[in-house]
Order: sequence, then C-alpha cells, then structure tokens
Amino acid sequence: MNLKACNRFWIACMAVPVLTVVPFFIENIDASQAKDSSAGEITIAVEVENATPVKAVKKVKYYLPAEIMPGHVVNSAGLKIAKDSLDGRLYLENDLEFEAYEIKIFQIKVKDVWTMPLDRIDSYINEAQRLRDVLRDTPYGEISDLLCEEVVKRAEEIKVSQGKASSVRGHVAVFRKNEEKLSEVWQAIDRLREMNSAVEKQSAKGLAKERIETILLIVTTFLIILTAVVFMICAADPGRRPVFKK
Repeated sequence: MNLKACNRFWIACMAVPVLTVVPFFIENIDASQAKDSSAGEITIAVEVENATPVKAVKKVKYYLPAEIMPGHVVNSAGLKIAKDSLDGRLYLENDLEFEAYEIKIFQIKVKDVWTMPLDRIDSYINEAQRLRDVLRDTPYGEISDLLCEEVVKRAEEIKVSQGKASSVRGHVAVFRKNEEKLSEVWQAIDRLREMNSAVEKQSAKGLAKERIETILLIVTTFLIILTAVVFMICAADPGRRPVFKK
C-alpha cells in the first residue's frame, strides 16, 4: 500500500471530514501574456481536494496575491470575490460539493499587474539623463553623473529581469524585488530634481543681481553723458549759465 493510500485509509478510520485547498501556479504559461504585456493575463490554478472517503459540502477559500484588486480579476472560475475586512486582501470563496477523494482544479485568470511597462521605465532613464545634462557644468556635475548611472543600472536590471521568470510564482517574486529597485530609481531622480531646483534658484538670484547692475550702469552712463553735455554748452558760451526756474 502506497503512502497516499495509507493516508486515505487512516482518515477513513478516523471518520473525520477533511478538505484541503492547495494553490499552485501553472508553470508553462504564455510568456508574451504573462511577462511582456501589461494588458496580458495570468492563470492561477487552485487545486481543491476532498481527502475523505465521504461526500462533503465545504467552503473553499483562497487568498489572491496582495497586488490584485477587484478590477484585475478576469475570470474567478465560479468562485465569489470577497475582501478581508482586516488586511483588505481579496479572496475567492464558495460552498462546493465534493465526492469522496474528489479533486477540483479552478483556473483563475487575473490581469498581469506584475509587469512594469517598458516605456515607463525608459521615461525614468530619460529624465535622469536630462537632469544630468542640465547639472553637468554646475557644482553638482560629478554627483549627478553617479546618480544617473545608478538610475540607468537599476532600470536596465528591471527590464531584463521581467523576461527571465519561468513561472507565475517567479514572475510575482521578480516584480516585488523590482519594486525595491524602482524605489531606488525614484530616490535618485528626486535627488537630481532637488539639485536642479537649487541651481535654478541660484541662477534666478544671479539674474536679478545682474539686472540691477545693468540698470545702475545705464543710469550712471546717462548722468555722465548729461553732465558732459551741460559742460560742453557752458564751454561754448562762457557768458551763458544754466537757468533754473524757482
């Protein structure tokens, strides 16, 4: 007698109804849908087994990955969608009738929310490079180069990793790891923006000072010219003096 048969025999002797829910992920999914398209779908297979020798009606309950929202469920495979009142996670449930030792597999389809759009990742690279170019000839030039390199490195790692997972479980795990890398990208870009803002404020102050100096130079030049003209008139006619009305 094999191990599974022994287990079933033992359960039958105890006469205790048992229902097991064993979620597993389909390994050979369509990579173009699961990994490379933000509009794609992923199938999660949930295996439910009545491990008893008697017919039973039991409630099946399976929690979806934390990133899944109500609008992400494409096909619940006949299970009802509910929300945990404590942590807000979605789960699927239903009261099902099982024959003795019956196994049911539910093919649940959800939107692939674990693939980051490539154009969005590229936009972070472009933004970092733009800010680096602006800051190149400033006191922040060297550090902006380093921050830009960090953004490009992390962004490229995210793009490459999204195509490597061979299973949905791995796909989700890669996404969660990439979220940490994306956080580093945002932090680097925020620092670049802060430095750019500081440079812009310094430039604005310098421009205001330059304008004031230009105005003073114009006024001074005008007074010098006016004084010269008055002296020239007086020199041409020594008997003539400027007349100031009271």
